[in-house]
Amino acid sequence: INLAIALLDATCGEGLAGDFWESYTGAYPRPESITVPFCLPKEQLLAFRPDDTVIEGALRQKERLERLFPALQDPQSHRMTAHWPHLSPLAWAFAMVRSRCFRLGNLDFFAVVPIIELANHALQGDRHSNVRFEVENVVVDSSGVPTGVCILRAKRRIQVDEPVQLSYDEGQDQGYSNRRLITQYGFCIPANIVRDEGDPYIPWAGARDILVVTQATLDVTVDALVDSVVAYRENKGDPMTHRILSPYEDIDACASTEIGERLRETAKITTDEGAATAGVTEVLRALQADVADALECLGSSIEEDSALLNSVPEQDTFKVQYKAALRYRMQRKAPAVAAKMLIELALEIRG
Repeated sequence: INLAIALLDATCGEGLAGDFWESYTGAYPRPESITVPFCLPKEQLLAFRPDDTVIEGALRQKERLERLFPALQDPQSHRMTAHWPHLSPLAWAFAMVRSRCFRLGNLDFFAVVPIIELANHALQGDRHSNVRFEVENVVVDSSGVPTGVCILRAKRRIQVDEPVQLSYDEGQDQGYSNRRLITQYGFCIPANIVRDEGDPYIPWAGARDILVVTQATLDVTVDALVDSVVAYRENKGDPMTHRILSPYEDIDACASTEIGERLRETAKITTDEGAATAGVTEVLRALQADVADALECLGSSIEEDSALLNSVPEQDTFKVQYKAALRYRMQRKAPAVAAKMLIELALEIRG
């Protein structure tokens, strides 16, 4: 919050932070292109459904900022928000700070670092990013102000015209999930398969009756699903759906993992040779019904979302935000859609 207030002063157009910040203001996105959820009008937030967690978090953040500084809510009071009645100056500045600040080493201090903050995010790992953020000689003086040097250091030789990409989550035990990326930065990455604890790839609609199976049936069912992953990667199945899913790398692996977990939850292995047990096809049909229920809970289909994404009018005031929400919606639905294809392929392979 303190950084956000400092940024408001630095960008107010009155030269309070010096000539550099006056010229650097143009590096910040305009309000019409900010996709951080809490900066959107409440009615626009509905586009993030079915993930109500994002919507509820955005509403809480709006209320928090309004409660902290009621005097910084009038869009007309700052040049960056003067023409956008849906966005308060404090919300704009806080979105810039929260999506662009860096932690100064192990200290409980954060800084907005010009130029370095412009580096885009890459998935965690050396094969994706080509730079890292470092700090040197950071100390806190007697007045409590930290000083030191911030460095954007190349990990390898960077080619001409190659984007400078920084992993915002570098050094973390786990990379950032798409839910965190959309909440903090306003974007998601289709190839990102990281998920938060307690947030399943597929939102199963509810408990299903336990299937009684033999170990042999369970093994054959798993083998059939493995075979379907191979068939999926050979582009067998619905070509239109497969094309829509193509940006989501390894989504078949996510889906098969989730199906496997669901299978273990809904199957009871018996050694009683006289027990009435389910066959492989019956097990696959039960999983197919589970996925159908999950997809029903998601509202619109991924195909419908894809069509909407390609048809948002250019003159739509919130087209950038709407497209960001649609991409996030599609990413949330992709594992369930892939699971549907995998189970259909497994049934097809079994004849």
